[in-house]
Amino acid sequence: MTALGRDIKDTLRWLVGVPVCVGIAPTRTLAKLSNKTAKRLEVFDGVCVWSSTRPEWRHALMSRLPVSEVWGIASRLERRLAGIGIRTIADLAAADPVLIRKALNVVVMRTALELRGVPAIVAEEDRTGKKDQLIVSRSFSEKITTRDGMRQALSIYAQQASTRLMRHKQVAKILTAFAGTSHYTEQIRYPTQMVRLPFPTADPVELTRAAHRLLPQIEEGVRWARAGVMLTDLRPQRLFSRWSCFVIHMKTPASPPSSTRCRRRLAGKSSDSAGVACALALHGRCSAACSRSERPRTGMSSSSPEPEPEQCRTPSLR
Repeated sequence: MTALGRDIKDTLRWLVGVPVCVGIAPTRTLAKLSNKTAKRLEVFDGVCVWSSTRPEWRHALMSRLPVSEVWGIASRLERRLAGIGIRTIADLAAADPVLIRKALNVVVMRTALELRGVPAIVAEEDRTGKKDQLIVSRSFSEKITTRDGMRQALSIYAQQASTRLMRHKQVAKILTAFAGTSHYTEQIRYPTQMVRLPFPTADPVELTRAAHRLLPQIEEGVRWARAGVMLTDLRPQRLFSRWSCFVIHMKTPASPPSSTRCRRRLAGKSSDSAGVACALALHGRCSAACSRSERPRTGMSSSSPEPEPEQCRTPSLR
């Protein structure tokens, strides 16, 4: 582990140009303590592997260092710990976790467990840009009393919500539109309309159309003070597209018709019908029928020639 730490230290110095120290330990709290030890004691040469040191040396070090040297414990919490007789790191490591939780909180209890070598602090999920819900709501500077005015406000809020969704690369499945009057009026109204969208989307047109479903509940003449839209059931945008509903619900295409059925359909048709059949052959739907329509049909006299080959040619794709 020491060789790994030196490799990390040298690589960062070479790539970034900044001297760093490395601390390696079974828990995150002990790794931070090891890092501080590697910085302050030259004997480690910038790399401290906690498990490689002697137990009596570790106990002596923790007995000399104040509890404020622990990652996550500042001066205010240090005073509270001193009130229950905990002044050094060794005192905190030897304290009863249940007592620590009752006297302080679960965070300090996890820190005490980590000092004993028990992993208790897990890595937090990176939720940068991730949201569980998105709300765009405003209070009106002037009260809205018409349905057209509310339509305009909801349209603006839906477009703003769409912009924020696109910025975070997310789509929404549920939209809730709401409005309300002032709390200090006699006409108290709080209409709400929840719309489950046909597919997750951030399209401003779809969101605006869904927000407008609140309009039938908007009464003319009522002084509306606020309105807004709320988007829930947010999902990553890369998993869905505008055509997702068609892909999910699309039925398996039927097998192409047999040559017999194609001959029956083409029998007695005009040259234009044969040309359409040849065009369909381009898509793989009726290739057998097109190939047979170019040859004379059985039982036809020579006086009834087939359509000219030029009429059966596949139209140009240019």
